[in-house]
Amino acid sequence: MKNQRMIILMAVLAVALCFGIATSVYLFQKFQGNTDTGGLSNNEIERSESQSEESGEKQETEVTEKTEKTEIIEETKEPEEAQETKTLSPSGTSYGVFLGAEPDDVMKKQGYDILVIDAQYYSEEQIAKLHAEGKTVYSYINVGSIENFRPYYDDYVDLTIAKYEHWDEERWIDVSSREWQDFLLNRLAPEILGKGVDGLFVDNTDVYYIRHTEEIYNGLTDILHGFKSLDTYVSINGGDSYVYEYLDRGGEFREIADAVNQETVFSKIEWDGNRFSKNDAGEREYFQEYIEKVSASGGDIFLLEYTTDPELIDAIREYTEAHGFRYYASSTLELR
Repeated sequence: MKNQRMIILMAVLAVALCFGIATSVYLFQKFQGNTDTGGLSNNEIERSESQSEESGEKQETEVTEKTEKTEIIEETKEPEEAQETKTLSPSGTSYGVFLGAEPDDVMKKQGYDILVIDAQYYSEEQIAKLHAEGKTVYSYINVGSIENFRPYYDDYVDLTIAKYEHWDEERWIDVSSREWQDFLLNRLAPEILGKGVDGLFVDNTDVYYIRHTEEIYNGLTDILHGFKSLDTYVSINGGDSYVYEYLDRGGEFREIADAVNQETVFSKIEWDGNRFSKNDAGEREYFQEYIEKVSASGGDIFLLEYTTDPELIDAIREYTEAHGFRYYASSTLELR
């Protein structure tokens, strides 16, 4: 009987011991599991892993969608050379030169207070509309050369004296010819001004650089004096050789013009590669000296640059703001 009791007692102890060991192992495993997974059960771990996978897939999808949207934006963005650069002077006046633009396109342009156009292709009503929008309008007039698309080309082609480099449709003309001077002063300029424009943008006085003679010098002087006698604003495009000569001979700048528009002070046209680049330091400094001398002589200064380079445009802006000049940076050689 005693032995049976001992056997029963030992059996009970053995069961209790096994139960205690099993409980300890369970608690240890649970504790260990909590430490490794942040207190998540197996089901919770599985749900967390599933959510993480879904989140990763969602993030990957969002990145893909953003990338696709970016690519679409980049594909639809206008190329840099086609973007239009509006240029403000210190007084807030925006200057634009649109000699190659269609009149209907120019009529839609906003933010420009001073426009240079070729008024031979505009009606009086169109120019009046530009004025109604508060714009000052200057018109192109070519004094030193003649283009073969002008209706009067055949009448004066016999007066031409040389080919015009880079412009196959154009030839330099003898400005000393009284016939040519009479046409400019008594017919063409009055017709342009009769449309209501505010002034003349006089091109190709650089004929004096091509043909450096006293006859050409005197012919340009007669033409410019004639324009000034018409009581209108006159802006000479370039013309450094002639203007320097006129000033060196003791003339006053305001006797021949009110302003100079200088092309490619900072920029450069690479004719061989049909592209734009940065002008050489020597060329830039030469033109800066020229326009600053004209400014000191009482002339207004406009810069016409050909570039889409943001850094170069910043340099142009900084220079013109420092000197009180205006500029326009064109993205096209055709000035559209």
